[in-house]
Amino acid sequence: MEPCLNEPGLLPELLQYHIMDQGICAAAIIGPTKLTTREGQRLKLSCDVRDRLVVNGIPAKQTDIVGTNGVIHVLDELLIPESGRCSSGHCSTEV
Repeated sequence: MEPCLNEPGLLPELLQYHIMDQGICAAAIIGPTKLTTREGQRLKLSCDVRDRLVVNGIPAKQTDIVGTNGVIHVLDELLIPESGRCSSGHCSTEV
């Protein structure tokens, strides 16, 4: 993650990958759903066998935190875009 902080433009790209214009509560996810991020790529949302929200294969630790400008879901890991500069090895989830 450190290289993303030191290279101009990478951190904003990574942050935009975590934002969607639609505010969706976990209970609204019925079956696999794909939504587009502000960065332009699509995330796959689904629920596992225990009805936990899963985003691109990463389970949510907490869901449906309602804010004034959207809904927050806390994931177990950082989402890394599949294409773009963050996926080219510049960004890592290692800390």
